[in-house]
Formats: sequence, C-alpha cells, structure tokens
Amino acid sequence: QDPTEPNRFWAILRLSGTHSGTQQSGTGMSFPPSGAALDVGPQCVSVTFDEEGLVTRYTGGYIVDRRQGTTGEFGGFFAITKTVGGFLPGMRLAKVLNWVGAKLKRFPKARSHEADLPTRWKRQGRSHGVRTDEAW
Repeated sequence: QDPTEPNRFWAILRLSGTHSGTQQSGTGMSFPPSGAALDVGPQCVSVTFDEEGLVTRYTGGYIVDRRQGTTGEFGGFFAITKTVGGFLPGMRLAKVLNWVGAKLKRFPKARSHEADLPTRWKRQGRSHGVRTDEAW
C-alpha cells in the first residue's frame, strides 16, 4: 500500500509465456504464432482504486532490473511486441514518440506524470502531457 495514497497499491510483476496464438497489435497488424518465449524482467506496477473498489488507474511496464529476462529495458506492451517480432523504435525515435504520446489520449505512456508518483520518485516522472487517469 502506498503511504501517501491509501487507495494505491504497488507490486513487482514478472511475465513469461509462449507466443502460441495470433497476437493482435491494436494497430491493425497481427503476428502469427512463432513459438517465441516471453521472459520479461521484473517490472513495477501500481493499481489505484476508488471508494467502491473499482480500478481508476493502472501504471506498469517499468522494468526495474533489465539484466533479468530477455526483453532488456522493454516491459509491458513493448516486451510483447519485441517477442512477437513487431516494430520497436530506436531510442531517439522512442523519445520523440514518448514526448508526443504523453500529450495524447489513448496512447501508451513510457513514464508516469510526476503528479502520479510518490514524492520520492517525482523527479523521475515527466512534467508535460496528460496525467494517467486523463489518458484513457
């Protein structure tokens, strides 16, 4: 449980599996089964609930140890995309896409907004764009 946001809970999540079915990307592309193994290093996630116990915000995909797993710094959707053979931008293009994406609704966010982070992590967050609960 978060000490400053009592309705927010943090965890470390690990993902593993096999690409055994067609993966739809959400962009119109699909990837046929390849048999590739998915092994994502530990990633940090948080879930925030409202007073009725419904989820109001989910953050995740932030790799905390890229030496583990086979997807390096890629967590969440990016790890799955890498495993199934999808396109992943280089770091320069990724930074541009992250900056643009931070300002758009319904676009994955690479970093949380500083207002959505605990005090000790605020300097790691972005100061521009929409907040997580406004993004979807």
